[in-house]
Amino acid sequence: MGTTSPTFLARIFESTLARYATALAAILVALLVRGALSPFVGDYVPFITLFPAVIFAAWFCGIGPSILKCFCGPTWSKAPVRPACALIQRS
Repeated sequence: MGTTSPTFLARIFESTLARYATALAAILVALLVRGALSPFVGDYVPFITLFPAVIFAAWFCGIGPSILKCFCGPTWSKAPVRPACALIQRS
C-alpha cells in the first residue's frame, strides 16, 4: 500500500548527538536513582544502578555511548571504591 515511515526511536537514534545525549541522560537518571537508594544500601553497592544504564546504552545507543558511560558513570558517582582487604574489620 503506502510506504512506512521509520519509528520514533529509529529517527532519534539516526543522529549521533541524540545517541550520546540519551546515554548521558541515562547516566544521570541512574545516579539520581542511586542517590535515592543510598540511605537503604549505603556504600555496599556503589555502581548497582549504573549496570542497567550501560546495558541500555549498549543496546539502544551503540558502542560509543556505552564506552562513554563506562568511563563517566563511575567518575560522576563519586563513590569511594574500597579494596576488599579494607572491608575486613580487625579487632
